[in-house]
Amino acid sequence: MMRYLLPLLLLCVALPARAGTPGSGVAAPSNLYGWGHFAAEAQLGLGTPIGVGGVLFDADVHPDISLTAGAGIGFGPQFAALLRYRRGHVPLRWGFGLGVTRGRGGDKFTDWVMGNPTYGPHWDPGWWANFELFVETRYTNGARWRCSVGGTAIVNVQDCVWESTDLSNGTRCSKSMPLPYFGCAIGFGR
Repeated sequence: MMRYLLPLLLLCVALPARAGTPGSGVAAPSNLYGWGHFAAEAQLGLGTPIGVGGVLFDADVHPDISLTAGAGIGFGPQFAALLRYRRGHVPLRWGFGLGVTRGRGGDKFTDWVMGNPTYGPHWDPGWWANFELFVETRYTNGARWRCSVGGTAIVNVQDCVWESTDLSNGTRCSKSMPLPYFGCAIGFGR
């Protein structure tokens, strides 16, 4: 999966330079943002609200606000909903988003960090609160991209189950630490 993230990151760096050139297809925000604009997007990343990869649907409810919902694969199937607020001027806008994610969590992350698949916290389902900062560009032909960095933390800590075959490794869950995430989405809309 890492081999896909570097080209995606390079694409996100190269697109803003192209976006500002004459004839690049970028229009004023009033033509690209606002009620009635929606898009389907594919996203890849590390720890994003929809996991390592998935599909998002984004709908503008105001020139600066959109609602996003999506599904993907993380520790298992993950489902997310976000509210995004945008600022700045075309070609490159920036903003922040707040959202919630539902899905399985805990055990595979613990395996990756601790290198031991025999014990660790587990949520099925887990609920996460998400916060992100992003930059994005939209084009008059419908193409768009967005890259995000953010953080997520599980909110139903009390629902944790400790999985262990060796009780000497611990027997109880502790408070969830906020985890960072990074992702880029490329999509098409109207």
